[in-house]
Amino acid sequence: MMLKSTAAVALLFYVGAAEAAAAGKVCEDAFDNLIKDASTQEAKCSALQVYSKCLGALPAENAKEHEPRLVSFQHAIDCSGLDFDVVAPKMRATKDAELAFTVEHEKGAMFYRHRREEVNVFTMNSDISQLKTDMEAFETKVSTDAAAAKEEQDAAVAAATTKLNEDFAALKTELETAQSALDTKLTTAQSALDTKLTNANTKLKEEMTALIGSEIKKIPKPYYMESFVHWGQRKCPAGTTEWYNGVMYGPHEGHGGSGTNECVRNNGNNGGQNTGTSSLDLLYPVAIDHNHGTSVPRNQVIPCAVCMSDVPCILARGLNVCPKNYKFRYEGWLFGQHHGHRASNDRVCINKNFEGGYGGYDSAWIYAARIQHSKASIRGGRSMRCGLCCYSPE
Repeated sequence: MMLKSTAAVALLFYVGAAEAAAAGKVCEDAFDNLIKDASTQEAKCSALQVYSKCLGALPAENAKEHEPRLVSFQHAIDCSGLDFDVVAPKMRATKDAELAFTVEHEKGAMFYRHRREEVNVFTMNSDISQLKTDMEAFETKVSTDAAAAKEEQDAAVAAATTKLNEDFAALKTELETAQSALDTKLTTAQSALDTKLTNANTKLKEEMTALIGSEIKKIPKPYYMESFVHWGQRKCPAGTTEWYNGVMYGPHEGHGGSGTNECVRNNGNNGGQNTGTSSLDLLYPVAIDHNHGTSVPRNQVIPCAVCMSDVPCILARGLNVCPKNYKFRYEGWLFGQHHGHRASNDRVCINKNFEGGYGGYDSAWIYAARIQHSKASIRGGRSMRCGLCCYSPE
């Protein structure tokens, strides 16, 4: 089918006149406009024919970049069965015959690819023959040159190896002679230096020993004392020093105020003055009331002693073991204020071997501490152990 579209004819004319670089874009735009309006297969093939001929009018270097797009549309639009020249012609031989061409004398046999590339069948054969001859000559020359170069290289390597071996032997002899002389010199110098260092070291040790001994004598002996209260006895545990002994005082069971317990010294003089008013922080002798779950006697005002330890001590509460490198100075039971009283005494650890009480009830009470509810592995309804752990490495 021949192209009859007035727009297509004008397009081909414009491509011939336009700059080659811009003409390819013109071909694409024209095809896009035609294919957009094409509603039938024949119209699509007509648009594709315009696109193909438009690119065929371009120089090879400008049309090459647009050809992949043309090929993709040729595959997508099936124009078989229609009279459109939109793909390259094909030539086929019959099953029993070869494909043959007959060309007049002095005529060429040319193949064209989209008007930009051409191949002459007859000159192709002579070009291939000449190329084969040139290649054989080149391979011969390369082989000859390589053999000559290898021979020259082998001779140079042999000469260099001989020279290197001779130079190495001479240098080795020179280095061995120098090394021997240096070893002798170093041995002599080392021996002399060792003697000087030994003498100097001996003298330095003597001087340092004398100096250190002198300075050590000037250092005062270290002194460390930590205080703690021994509740439930009038004396301090073994291994500690007594500061003073006394009586446990605390808030009245029906009062508020401060909640700490005090070990008041039992010698009649506590460093204060007489006062006639009671509108103050009032302290009362503290006695044990309910002692359930402990070995501490009931209805006894609690004795105490303030002690000094020359090693660190910690109070174990709710435990009957000390940490590593610590040992008990005394063990006891944990006591505190009744949960229904106003007073808020802090809890104390009273020695399980209670002795030296100061008589019965006198206005202030403390009670054995008890775990009320169970939780996790903790058992409820049980009293609590305690003790003073002091440093005592094995």
